Amino acid sequence: ACGYETLSARLLCLKGSASLHKKSKGQSFLQGAFIMMAASLVVKVIGAFFQIPLQNLIGGEKSPAFGMFSAAYRIYTAMLVVSTVGLPAALSKMVAEATARGREHEVRRIVRVAAGIFVPVGALCSLALFFGAGTFAAWIKSEDSRLAVMAIAPSVLMVAILSVFRGYYQGRSNMVPTAVSQVIEAAGKLFIGLGLACWAVGRGFDDPVVAALNGGQDYELLFTVPLSKQQEIFALGVDVIGHVTAAGTGAMLVTPDGSEIALKAPGWK
Repeated sequence: ACGYETLSARLLCLKGSASLHKKSKGQSFLQGAFIMMAASLVVKVIGAFFQIPLQNLIGGEKSPAFGMFSAAYRIYTAMLVVSTVGLPAALSKMVAEATARGREHEVRRIVRVAAGIFVPVGALCSLALFFGAGTFAAWIKSEDSRLAVMAIAPSVLMVAILSVFRGYYQGRSNMVPTAVSQVIEAAGKLFIGLGLACWAVGRGFDDPVVAALNGGQDYELLFTVPLSKQQEIFALGVDVIGHVTAAGTGAMLVTPDGSEIALKAPGWK
């Protein structure tokens, strides 16, 4: 405790308290910077473990599957910018200023207003991305990426919600929630993304024929004809990819080399 018997003693006490406050604030900044740096490093490592196996699974950067992935991600990134541009930085600045003045009620109001604006905007962008996936894919000349765009659409809403929380905690000089959420996000992409990619490859969806038969955009180039017309079809010089078994026994495509491919799309039943 400081004594206030004289004016000089009071001024000395105030000066010492201010110096201690600046010191603790500087330590907090260094701790936050270290936490974010460590989280960024972990995210980069996880990203490498995701990107490299993914390319190997789906046939490299020049494969059609990777092209669809890249096209969907470009659309997603553009929509994400629309829904959350500058939110964490602006929110953290406003929260920090209100906190410094001791206005807790203003902090709560700022967070409520930010959530009330950006969460609905994120939801609308997700809905637009999901229901307009075909239109967005056509705009970038990648119609085959429609399903990939639909799959990634809910992420826009999730990131909008995360941005509000990240901005709030950053404004409170607490970088741990932001760092943890970034690591969880990267880990989720690694395990869920690679898991679904392995599942799709296991079902043969890395094969263009399988993808087309089960709902890909190339289905318009496929035709089925009765076996009685087989010779007429051969005479046209078209490629024959196999014959389809009866639906009652489970529709299958039997290729010329004897391989069997299950036909899962409802239209084959």
